[in-house]
Amino acid sequence: MTKEEIDIFFTENITQIQSVIESNAFKSITANDTNMLSDIYTICIRKAKKLHQSNILGFIALAASNQYRWVNSNYNIVNKCISNDLTIPDTKDDQQESNHDVLLQRLEYALNKYYANAEPHEKRFFDAYVNKNVRSIRDIVKHFNVTHRGAQTLIKDFKQKVKQYEREI
Repeated sequence: MTKEEIDIFFTENITQIQSVIESNAFKSITANDTNMLSDIYTICIRKAKKLHQSNILGFIALAASNQYRWVNSNYNIVNKCISNDLTIPDTKDDQQESNHDVLLQRLEYALNKYYANAEPHEKRFFDAYVNKNVRSIRDIVKHFNVTHRGAQTLIKDFKQKVKQYEREI
């Protein structure tokens, strides 16, 4: 297909395309909804040479499904930014502030208990992860000279133990 044919198809079948996109919305890994139509259109333009009139709706459904599920898709990156935007209230809420303090105290207690009960290799990881801010998998791979899977396991084990200590409170 050519760009002109894709433009005509999108113009004539916009409601059908939107319903195909919305039928895949339940697969979304992020909470907020933004319009994905422009992302799908861009993908179709990039893959225009491989598209045929007979299978374009199937391709749109597959592209929408993948965009909703892929963590690094433009749709999910935009939604993460939107959902991470913090609203600043006009007045301070003492209850909210005290809840925040309690959560920080619980986390501090859990981290202290983790360090007190940790084995030497866990203390090295704790020092790198918490104090030196070595937090990405790539940084952990470089810092500890472990595999990608090993770095994932180290992070997962650390977080599970900290959560376990938080639940004990």
